This record gives sequence, C-alpha cells and structure tokens, in this order.
Amino acid sequence: MRDVNGTLKNLSPWILDLRGSVRPLVTYMLVIMHFSCIIRGMVLNLPIEDMVPQSLNYLVLLAVGFWFSTNGAIRVIETLKKPGETLTTPLDGEFN
Repeated sequence: MRDVNGTLKNLSPWILDLRGSVRPLVTYMLVIMHFSCIIRGMVLNLPIEDMVPQSLNYLVLLAVGFWFSTNGAIRVIETLKKPGETLTTPLDGEFN
C-alpha cells in the first residue's frame, strides 16, 4: 500500500478523501457538542463548572493537541486552570 516515500498508492480517491476527513469531522462534532452543553447550561442556569462534562473537556483538549501540537494543548490547559491549582496527567506529571 505504501511505497518507500510513505505515499499511498492503489487506493481509490474515495478512501483517500475519507482518511483526510476523519480528524476535521471529529473536531467539528466535539466543538458542536461543547457549545451545545454551554448553551444548555445557560438555559438551565447551571454554574459554569457544571455546564460541560469533564470528559468532554478532555476530548476537546485532545483535539486541540492533535491540531496544534502538545504546546497548544498545554497553553489551553494553563489558561483554563484556576490560580494556584496544579493539574496532573499520567504522562507528563504535574503542570505547575
């Protein structure tokens, strides 16, 4: 399937388009879910911490990490954390 240079050969254009559309579609789906949770929380007068499930926040950060590399995800985490809060991850240890 792949030649020496890592390019794909002998695949239909439909398969190539499908491969190229997976990441954007997943990202769009996550963004739509995130904003729908925020709108639902605003309608129900929920506190900001309860609007979006923590697992959805992590999935959005994962998408940010894929699109903008780890540095982009770390910048987003740094802006979202509260002053004095330390966030830990299983891979990197602690963000101070």
